[in-house]
Amino acid sequence: MGAISSEIMENFLRFEVLPHCNPYPAPNSVIVLNNASIHRLLGVRALCVEAGRHENQATDVSQFSSSEVLKRLASSKSPLKQLAIFSTLTLSEKVSLKDFEYLTVLEIPQPGLLNIPLDELNAENIASLLREQIPITVLGLVLRFLTYDPQLKMVLEQLAQLKLEGVSPALKLASLTFY
Repeated sequence: MGAISSEIMENFLRFEVLPHCNPYPAPNSVIVLNNASIHRLLGVRALCVEAGRHENQATDVSQFSSSEVLKRLASSKSPLKQLAIFSTLTLSEKVSLKDFEYLTVLEIPQPGLLNIPLDELNAENIASLLREQIPITVLGLVLRFLTYDPQLKMVLEQLAQLKLEGVSPALKLASLTFY
């Protein structure tokens, strides 16, 4: 992924994330950020307070990998139904989204959390990776891409095929966003 300026990140938090957040412990009340320098520069806490969302507890997740954070979220006593991830995972770090048994809306960057290697263009391999990753409860899937590439077409074709085969029976909408 390309570099994101602090202005882009601040606008994203202020206008795209915080309007959908509630005070803790209500639904949509937890924001998890890694230790990226941009998160510290922004004054995320100040943005939350300014928006009327108050933090009860802050946890430094810098010692956890992204996959560890996802495992902790998946095993939470309060099951997530919607998950939007803005991650800078390295492709060597594998994650499992199937652990989210109640997930209905999933928004993720690609490449990244679907564990599909950048150079993978084999339809069967892509279908297998999608089968392994996408929970059967997902109704809506949003994939964020930086550019259009041949793999994007393969991912879309395989998502449609998995829907037709009944592998993803709940899936109603798959959409793409380009950054």
